[in-house]
This record gives sequence, C-alpha cells and structure tokens, in this order.
Amino acid sequence: MKKIILIGGGGHCKSVIDVIEQEAKFEITGIVDKPKLLGSKVLGYPVIGSNVTTKEYIKIKKNSFIKAGSLIK
Repeated sequence: MKKIILIGGGGHCKSVIDVIEQEAKFEITGIVDKPKLLGSKVLGYPVIGSNVTTKEYIKIKKNSFIKAGSLIK
C-alpha cells in the first residue's frame, strides 16, 4: 500500500481521511500542520510536522495531499 502524508489538519482533513480509508489505496503516515499541534492527533493520525518542514516531507514522500485552506504566514 502506498504511503501518504496529509498537509493541513483542519476540518477538511477529516473528510479526506474518511475517503482515503474507504478507498484503502493509501496508508496515512501522518499529518503536517501548525507547530503548536505537533504531537496531537487527527482521527487517530499523528501530527508529525509543521509548515516549516513541509518541503522536507514532500522530498521524502512521493504522495502528499494538500487540502484547501490557509497556510501559516
């Protein structure tokens, strides 16, 4: 199963997680979100990084999903 990181852990993230789980084509390895949420979870999936490290995660992982929303400035 392909691994994927979700970028942005807001409300839309929960909908995306639901679809990914139903399709069963990807394994969610974590979520990249705001630094203050590091270590928390979204529907059981860990927040593993922040916007500061987003570029690093994209280099490591081929599969990432950026959901609509605002980014930290």
